[in-house]
Amino acid sequence: MKKISLIFAALIVSAAAMAQDNVLKEVNTTSVDDLISRLPGNALYAYNDFMIGIAYFKDGRCSKADFNYSVLYEEMHYKGADNEILAVSNGEAIGMIKIGDDTYVHTERKAFAKMLLYCETNEVMLCQQRRTHILKEDARFGAYGTSTETVAASLVQRTEFNPNVIDLNAYRDLKYDVEDHYLVIIKDKVVTIRSKKAFEKAFPKLKNQIKEYLAENRVNFNKADDIIRLTRVCMSLSE
Repeated sequence: MKKISLIFAALIVSAAAMAQDNVLKEVNTTSVDDLISRLPGNALYAYNDFMIGIAYFKDGRCSKADFNYSVLYEEMHYKGADNEILAVSNGEAIGMIKIGDDTYVHTERKAFAKMLLYCETNEVMLCQQRRTHILKEDARFGAYGTSTETVAASLVQRTEFNPNVIDLNAYRDLKYDVEDHYLVIIKDKVVTIRSKKAFEKAFPKLKNQIKEYLAENRVNFNKADDIIRLTRVCMSLSE
């Protein structure tokens, strides 16, 4: 388990502190604390507060704790002793984590995803991954270490700020986006859903049926309800 260098109080962000149009003015990009304190709660965590949950391990054990999913770090966090915020680091050993009515599973991409649908018959699962991306005024930050413009991208990738690749005098206006990505998981195969082609890749035997459905139904691949309906159709045809 890994200790998290962010303060629980950072979750308590007033409406007045929320940036208009997802822009944070004059952020000290050498300070993790400054960035975190400026972000609204929904760009930090999936829930407004930590909630009681249960982690079910693949070896049959289970563990209860206060959990919350960090959409900024893409990690499952929990409260340890003395309310210390820690990150689950052995996700591959966990079958699922139940938080309220929601179920999270660990994916091969080393992050947890919230389960939206599950068909036990053919072991098909539709999941949602929510992520916060930090951007410059006019473009997304590059990969960590590629230039002095990386700044907050290092935080998103769960690494410490590295003074060798950061402009130590940088105060910039930053943008942030909270994005949802959808995954179809079939046994050990994970397909990110962004288009019709992705559904055909996930369900190769149903290409004709998918084309027929899309011809009769308008589907926005960024909307959960649309993706859920199409996945339900594919699940029923696969049984």
